[in-house]
Parts: sequence; C-alpha cells; structure tokens
Amino acid sequence: MATERSTDVKVGLTVIVGLLILFLGITWAKGLNIFGAIESSSYIRFHEIGGLEVGDPVSISGVKRGRVDNIWTRATDVLVKITLPRDVVLHKDAIAKIMMLELMGGKKIEMSIGSLPPVRKESDTLDGYFSGDVGTLVEMVTGLSGTVTSLANNADTMFLSLNNFFRDNDLKGTVNKTLKDAQQTLEHFDVTAHKVNAMLDDNAGPIKRTLQQAESATKDLAEFLQTDRPIIHALLDTTSLVMHDARSLVLKATSVFANVDTLLEGASRNNTVLFKLTKDVAFGNRLDTLVTNLNKFIEQLRKQGLDANIRFFESSKPLP
Repeated sequence: MATERSTDVKVGLTVIVGLLILFLGITWAKGLNIFGAIESSSYIRFHEIGGLEVGDPVSISGVKRGRVDNIWTRATDVLVKITLPRDVVLHKDAIAKIMMLELMGGKKIEMSIGSLPPVRKESDTLDGYFSGDVGTLVEMVTGLSGTVTSLANNADTMFLSLNNFFRDNDLKGTVNKTLKDAQQTLEHFDVTAHKVNAMLDDNAGPIKRTLQQAESATKDLAEFLQTDRPIIHALLDTTSLVMHDARSLVLKATSVFANVDTLLEGASRNNTVLFKLTKDVAFGNRLDTLVTNLNKFIEQLRKQGLDANIRFFESSKPLP
C-alpha cells in the first residue's frame, strides 16, 4: 500500500514538473513577463503590418528581447505597442521593420537601437515599415503576369509588322541600293584617304621644314617682343601723342571752317563788305575806278615827283 502511494506521488510530481516546464517554455517563447521583470513600452507607427499579431517577438539586432503587446488600427496607419526590458534604450532614429519569422509563416519586428538622443516618453512614436514577404512577392508576380502577357503580345505584333515591312520588294531594292551607294561612298573615301596619305608621305620633308620655320619665326617674334618691349612702349606712347596732336589740329580746323562758314553766311547779307564786293555792281565799279585813279596818281608821282602846297589847320598864309 505504501509502495503504491509513493509511486503515485512520484508520478504526480513528475507530471507537475513537466507541466511547469511546458508552461515556462510557452511563456518564454511568447515573451510573456510572468516573473515581474521591469519592462518599458514603446509605440511604433506602420502603414501596413502584413499579418503581425499580438505576442509576436521583437528582436534587437537579431536578438529576441521583447514582444508585441497590442495593435490598434487607425484611419491612416496602424499603431503597434511593443514591450522591451528596461535596459534596452531606444533612440529617436531607431529603425523598426516587420520581417518574416519563418519561411512558412509568422512575423517579427526587427529593430536597430539608433544613435540620436534616446526616446524619453512612451508617447514618442517611432516610424516603422513592412519590408514584404513571400506573399507580397507572389502578389507582385501575379500583378506582373498581365503586364508580361501584354508585352509579349505587343512584341509579337511588332515583329509581324517588321516582317511585313521588309517583305516589300521595292523596299528591299531601295535598301539594297542605299547600302550599295554607301559602300561606294566608303570606297571613294578610302581612295581619297590613301591619296592624302601618299601626298603627306611625298611632302613630309617640306611640311616638316615649313613647320620648323614657323616655329622659329614664332620664337624670333617672341624674343623680339621680349627684347624691344621698352621701344614698343615708347612707340605706342609717341603714337598716342601724335594722335592727341592730330585731334587738336582737327579741332582747330573745325574752328576755322566754322569761321569760314560764318564769313560765307555774312556774304549773303546786304550790309556787309563781302556782300558789296561780290554782289553790289555799283560798289565794285566805284572800287575799280578808285584803284585805276590810284594807279595813275602813283605813276604820275613816280615820273614828275611831288609838288604840293599843303595847309594844315588854320593858316594865315594867303593862297598863291
């Protein structure tokens, strides 16, 4: 009787220990805090979570450290609450992305801590994104199947049109003629190039001498400019002075021409001597008579001398 009771106690203890181990394993796998460890919560905003569920693990640099505690669906995004140990400090530039946990299913949040100042308040929300999974890839490939089919049909139509286009005999003749002309042009160009090469080979010596003479002349000109630079500067200064004097002479000539214009303009008025000399006939006749009489007087004076009785002022001497 006592043996049977001892066996039952051993079996019961074994079952209890097994259940306890199973419970601890499940809670560890789910990341549940059953021992009252100090934890902190953070909030991450996603536009899509791809099937993430409460209890899914949260990894820091590949190491499982927390779990998804809650999920709220909002109008424009999804807010996810995660729980991490208190010793894990997230920074404001921390990156969170939803990834596949296993090939056949399951999700996890993979995070990097960041390097900026740490998040101080639980109300500070981090940004995360969903990098996609096998389902997303299959959906993308399925969406591309219609596009690929359409591209194949369009390519088939294009090749059929090209075949019909090149099937035309006239077009073939035109293309062949164009290719033949192009070949002849290339042959002529080849002949011309050979002639140019032959000419260059025949005149290589003179061309080389010409280039050498041009180089020598350029060098001599440079040396001349370097040596006679003061003379050139003096010549330029002298030229500048000559130009200045020429400019002054032109200004004076302009003034003379202006005076001549003024004199000619005065000749057109009746009250000027120039007008009377050029336009007044009576005045000209009188002037001509005066000059004639003056010539006669001078001629008589030269032949007979001067015998004159001249009275100045009021004289009392009687006239003869």
